[in-house]
Amino acid sequence: MAAVESSSIPRRSPLWRANALVFLLLLVLAYLFFLFQLHQTRRLFLTEMESYATLLARVATLHVENAEESQGIMDRILQGHLANIASFLAYLDGIEPFTPHELEAFARKNGLKAVALVRRDGSVSASVKEWNRALPYGCGPRSRLIHDIRAGMVVLTSPVKSSGLCVITALPSRQIDRFQAKIGIGNAIRGLRRVAGILDARIVTSPHTPQGGPTIQLRDEVGQRPVVLISIPLKGRLLEVTLDASLYGAAIRRLWRTFVLMVLAMALAGAALSFWLYRRQRAEMEQAVELEKELALQREEAMIGRAAAAIAHEVRNPLNGVQMALQRLKREEPLSPQGRRVCSLSLEAVAQANAIIVGLLEFARPMEPRRGPVDVASLAREVAELLGVEERGVGFKLEVSGDPTVPADRGLLHRLFMNLFQNALEAQPQGGRLEMEVREGLKEVVISVANGGQIPGAQELPRLLEPYYSTKSGGTGLGLPICRKIVTAHAGRFRIGLEDGMFVVTISLPKEVQEG
Repeated sequence: MAAVESSSIPRRSPLWRANALVFLLLLVLAYLFFLFQLHQTRRLFLTEMESYATLLARVATLHVENAEESQGIMDRILQGHLANIASFLAYLDGIEPFTPHELEAFARKNGLKAVALVRRDGSVSASVKEWNRALPYGCGPRSRLIHDIRAGMVVLTSPVKSSGLCVITALPSRQIDRFQAKIGIGNAIRGLRRVAGILDARIVTSPHTPQGGPTIQLRDEVGQRPVVLISIPLKGRLLEVTLDASLYGAAIRRLWRTFVLMVLAMALAGAALSFWLYRRQRAEMEQAVELEKELALQREEAMIGRAAAAIAHEVRNPLNGVQMALQRLKREEPLSPQGRRVCSLSLEAVAQANAIIVGLLEFARPMEPRRGPVDVASLAREVAELLGVEERGVGFKLEVSGDPTVPADRGLLHRLFMNLFQNALEAQPQGGRLEMEVREGLKEVVISVANGGQIPGAQELPRLLEPYYSTKSGGTGLGLPICRKIVTAHAGRFRIGLEDGMFVVTISLPKEVQEG
């Protein structure tokens, strides 16, 4: 019958799950939109960088072309000047050969750093002693202009075919190098490095220099400063310019912050709504389950009531007859000691059976509390003194907070505490402790009774409230069910559990009577 009632409860779909799925879908859509925003930001930034790179490539190319053209003009001027000096030297040497001292004087007078004459026989006359010992430059069939940066000279080798003479002239190149540095690509690179937003600029020589326009690479590795690398091919060389992409990084971080805040807001809203739906649906299900349990309990109590009435009628009267007969037989003489013992044991068995029937009738009888103001703490102290809790070696501790007065039936509450304290004493035959806490809340008074000793296991807790289930050898199994019935009759709540190695009973009694 209970199974039929249980299946009749409507099963609703979990709304909180559907809500969570909706919010999860929204999060996925938000993430896809965020990825689209990242892609758009990156694309716009790279488009802007392409325009900048094109402009930079044009400026760099024009500068290189101007530097190369200036270098060519300067080389032609130097070559012409040194060639005229070489022709004049060859002419004078043809009239009378120069000595090293004369060459040295000629070099000083004409602003040359060094002069050397290589004759047909291989002999060398130079204005510097080092060149007389070992000439660092050779003569070829054609004139050659050499920029010796290490020696700080511009050298021209001029062969004279008619006389077989080779004239080597050298000018100091310090001022020339300074001029070349000012108009060269190196100075342009140093200027680029001073421009705001440019982190580095350098020339790279590579055998595989790409052709065509500039290339752009955006490097925004996690944990590193985002930069843009622009590679500009310049006639066999590669100009690499590294730009600061902090603005792009800041934009990406703003997008991430916005996305994270939006996700957190959506997640919190979704979690709160799902939790609310979950709690509401769970409360409704628990209410339905409790209603089902109450209906089942009412049916069970009705069955027990009918069974109790039948037992009282069919069994109690014969038991009374048996009890009176045994009492009369026990008083008759002569009766052996063994016979008296048998009569005593039989009377105890009859009394136990009668107690079971009485408990059954009490459990089955409807309870209608006669309410009045009851001080729960004072009543608990009276019951503890009546049972002699401390005289039986059990320490009694009572903590009270607030005003623990409730509208209740004093007799029923007295019976409630009697059952609870008696169970605690029976669980601790060698002594122990009994702790009780009475706490006033906003709408109810919460009573907690805890004892140690022989306490039930966790697997036995669900069955302790079943009628006739007992963990004690001589127990009837009606003590806790009757206690729960008393609390339920007062519209309260009754719970049992295990805490810190103690058996705990928690009772909640309302401070006001609910009408209807």
